[in-house]
Amino acid sequence: MEKNWTREEIKAYYAGIRYSDYPLVFWQRILPYLEECSSLSDIGCGPGAFCLQALEAGLRVQAIDINYKNLQALEEQVAKRGKTRNCRFLYGDWLEVPAHKTDVSVCAYSLGGNIGTPAGLKKIVDITERVAFMIIPYDGHHADFRSEELYEKFGIKLPEFQSSYKKYIQMLQQWELKIKYESVEYDFGVPFVKENLGDYAIFLQEKLGLPGRKDVIASITTHINKWATEKNGRPWLPNPKKGVMITCWKEV
Repeated sequence: MEKNWTREEIKAYYAGIRYSDYPLVFWQRILPYLEECSSLSDIGCGPGAFCLQALEAGLRVQAIDINYKNLQALEEQVAKRGKTRNCRFLYGDWLEVPAHKTDVSVCAYSLGGNIGTPAGLKKIVDITERVAFMIIPYDGHHADFRSEELYEKFGIKLPEFQSSYKKYIQMLQQWELKIKYESVEYDFGVPFVKENLGDYAIFLQEKLGLPGRKDVIASITTHINKWATEKNGRPWLPNPKKGVMITCWKEV
């Protein structure tokens, strides 16, 4: 099922990409491949971390997502940067949208649904003229903001990513691509305001899919206080993550 982002999650996402390691830790690995490239597809773009990076780098971008709320938020961000003319927005299922070919493709944490099927991967390969990047969780578990202990406390099964990165590498190999991959550790945390700690507890409760009971909110508030640090002179809630970045390109 496709993720339905809340307004608070989108707001936290933009705060996160402004101050955290993500997406810069991956973008720095992409930059060496961009010489002589002029266009990029952000497939399953969400609120558009890589789309915004590519626009700032002077690339033309097509941003593709099945969630209209994500694209609407991204359109606002693109407009604020005066980059609307350089960005094409496509709303809909990846297998159905009329995507143009671009030099580069990025698909970051979006291989759920039809994108990660053989047909979806083949379409990525077909529209990519030079090089494609896919970023996938390192393992099957999905526990943002060190939330394992919260799931355990309330007897809830830890959310899982359905497929291993190795499965996607195997699928990509059938098209005789050059493939390399590496694991990357980073922090995709968010800044917060101590005076509004209750609001952040509710944000985490919704993001993690935990019950909205008072005892749960209280435990989440304690969790935030336990792990909170400081970054750039502001209270910071770390979110250590580990992903695998797959880079693939066609034989020349």
